[in-house]
Amino acid sequence: MKRTLCNFLFLSFISFVLISFSCHKDVTQDNVKPDISFKKIALEKYKTNISYLYSPDSNYVACYRKETMDESNGDPQLKFFIYDISGKKIVFEDNLRSEKLLWLDSDKLEVKKRPEMITKDSKTNAEMMGYIYDIKQNKKLPLQNVTDDDSIKLK
Repeated sequence: MKRTLCNFLFLSFISFVLISFSCHKDVTQDNVKPDISFKKIALEKYKTNISYLYSPDSNYVACYRKETMDESNGDPQLKFFIYDISGKKIVFEDNLRSEKLLWLDSDKLEVKKRPEMITKDSKTNAEMMGYIYDIKQNKKLPLQNVTDDDSIKLK
């Protein structure tokens, strides 16, 4: 009799657990769909050779693909976007002849470009050298402390 009661209680408990799990819904906060990963977005945009550069505080990530120079591609591009991880959205995107991406701080990304032609005007040269994208201000800022010698280093 004791064994029958124990079996009954055990089977009742298992049945309760199975029924509870089968009725459980995958509910998200405020019925918002879960985030599509920035890695999935990067894969859709760039297909292969994708790299990720996280901001110092890991609130943002620059997802990029740098093309390689070869006979068929004499002008390789750097394609990238900045993804706000907590906001779950792309905040900036660009495609240019670039050499380097570097986080200066948690919300400023430095983009160094390959200059096309050096001029006598240092301001024009600085603009051709790249920019700093400020996420908080949502705008491109000029590079800091750019000299004519920097153009030689990027070649």
